[in-house]
Formats: sequence, structure tokens, C-alpha cells
Amino acid sequence: MKGSVIINMRELVDWVTANSSVLVDHEKYGKQLKLTVTDKGMQVDTWKPTTGHKDFQPSKETPKGQIPDQDFSEPLPF
Repeated sequence: MKGSVIINMRELVDWVTANSSVLVDHEKYGKQLKLTVTDKGMQVDTWKPTTGHKDFQPSKETPKGQIPDQDFSEPLPF
């Protein structure tokens, strides 16, 4: 085992509510928080395909060309 993750649900809900732009829409499962596990820990996966990519699906919530003003390079607060 490499480790474990403990998530405080109240802090998670508060954080996701304040940072809802990081949620992705999944066709079958609805809104999801996508995380990437690296050697340094976990981080929010903010990659989104560009318009020329075969998997591009524009978000209905974010106007075209708008980029979130938030910095997600810091680790999650929980």
C-alpha cells in the first residue's frame, strides 16, 4: 500500500461549492470531480479538450472563451 486518503465531507462540499467550475459533466454519471494521482499526491485534473479535439464537448455553464480566475496549482485543502 502506498498510502490512504481521508476526506472531510463538509470541507469537500464547501470546496466544491466554491470551485464548481472544476466539475466535469459525465454523460452517464452527471457532475464529477476528476482527480489525478501522481508521485507527489493528488490534484484536481483541470484538463479540458480544445475545440479541435475529437472529444471536445463545450460546457453549458461556461461561456465560450471564458477561463476561470482561480489558481488550482495548490493541493486540495483537505
